[in-house]
Amino acid sequence: MSYRRAWLLLQSVNQSFRRPVVTVRTGGRGGGGASVTALGAAVIQTYRSLEQRFQKQAEEAFGEIVRSSRPVATSQGVRRRALSRKEAD
Repeated sequence: MSYRRAWLLLQSVNQSFRRPVVTVRTGGRGGGGASVTALGAAVIQTYRSLEQRFQKQAEEAFGEIVRSSRPVATSQGVRRRALSRKEAD
């Protein structure tokens, strides 16, 4: 991601809330930078919590589909079948 794109995204996120989620300092002799505000930290924490919940729900939802689908052949399974065929011959 380009530097400009990152700053534009930060600006967009800040505009999405009534208070800033990130404070920015312009560059210069002392350098610039960005700091996450208390609101920003809460937004990040909430996002990560939702992400974990969605991940768990997706695993539960797709788990049944995976369990009920035909098992994928593994290299060991293929080898065992090949050996059993040779024994049958």
